[in-house]
Amino acid sequence: MEIIADKDTFRVGQTAPVMLVANAPDRYVLFSVEGEDLYSYQLVHLEGTVKLVELAVEEKHVPNMFLNAALVSDRQIFTDTKQIIVPPTKTSSPWT
Repeated sequence: MEIIADKDTFRVGQTAPVMLVANAPDRYVLFSVEGEDLYSYQLVHLEGTVKLVELAVEEKHVPNMFLNAALVSDRQIFTDTKQIIVPPTKTSSPWT
């Protein structure tokens, strides 16, 4: 199981393309987005070995978010985590 993002940093308002890669086709992956809270989760079906997930980057993701993927295959759990940096915008800074 692997999570691939084309960049380590995304800004609020952008869409982050994220690829989920499995070791075999026709797998289900529990994909979640976390930070200070569990922001979202979904069960993603990979018909092949790769699936593209489009993730909208929002204000709640500042200053970073963690993408998590878990896959069960052959009685084993495979996981991956990827940190994405989301720098604060001027409106989200507590000092403005």
